[in-house]
Amino acid sequence: MAIVDLNIEDNTRSMEIDQADYGGDILRINIDTFGSLGSIADNIPHRDLTVSPGHHLFFDGNLVPAMALVNNISIVQLVDMVSFEYFHIELEQFDILLAEGVPAESYVDTGNRKMFQNAHEVEMNPDFGPAKGRPDIPGMTVVRKGPVLEAIRARLLERANWMQMPETVKRVG
Repeated sequence: MAIVDLNIEDNTRSMEIDQADYGGDILRINIDTFGSLGSIADNIPHRDLTVSPGHHLFFDGNLVPAMALVNNISIVQLVDMVSFEYFHIELEQFDILLAEGVPAESYVDTGNRKMFQNAHEVEMNPDFGPAKGRPDIPGMTVVRKGPVLEAIRARLLERANWMQMPETVKRVG
């Protein structure tokens, strides 16, 4: 089911669906340069995916903020958008979900719940407790700098450069 089709308390793994509509910078992962080829892997993401710069994506057991993946080829910062809409899935327990095929974190309440249009609706429902931030999960590490991040960035940049090659060169290589 598409995230835009979910409603609060739908019978899914989600507990709450939060929404916000406001201006600012967002990050877009472009996949439409060479048809079905994705910026992360073959056909991943399945189509254009827009996430907030601070949203974490899951690579090789690591949570990486989207802003750290910008390479200005296949992953770019969109700074000229007037407004946009976020959809968040909050689970009873933090987990990794697929967003257009890309492993991404579920919503984590880091104290920003009040900025959502439906904050009053969420307040009427049972609360998950105080904002605690991203919990530690065995096997997952948040990476914001260092050699692990640089290896992920290098892999994405290599793919981005490969995506820009003409199809005939790709077949030969």
